[in-house]
Amino acid sequence: MPVNFIVVRLSAEYVHPRVLNLEGGNLPGSMKLAFYTSLLAFALLFATLMKYEMAAKETRIETRRLRRRLLGDEAVRPLGRTAAPS
Repeated sequence: MPVNFIVVRLSAEYVHPRVLNLEGGNLPGSMKLAFYTSLLAFALLFATLMKYEMAAKETRIETRRLRRRLLGDEAVRPLGRTAAPS
């Protein structure tokens, strides 16, 4: 453990510099553009996947509601709290 600590401290000049710290960012322009672009892309991906997940859940609930109405309440088992696909 102490050897690892010492090696990390001694090799600091050979490791790339820290560009994100508590005082603010020190990213060069091209890296800043790539960082913010990827941040925006992941936010849009999250929103899209969340939208599709909610649409799938609403469709599943509506399908079960229609099936219950068509077949009667006793023919369709109630939807339990589970993460497993039905």
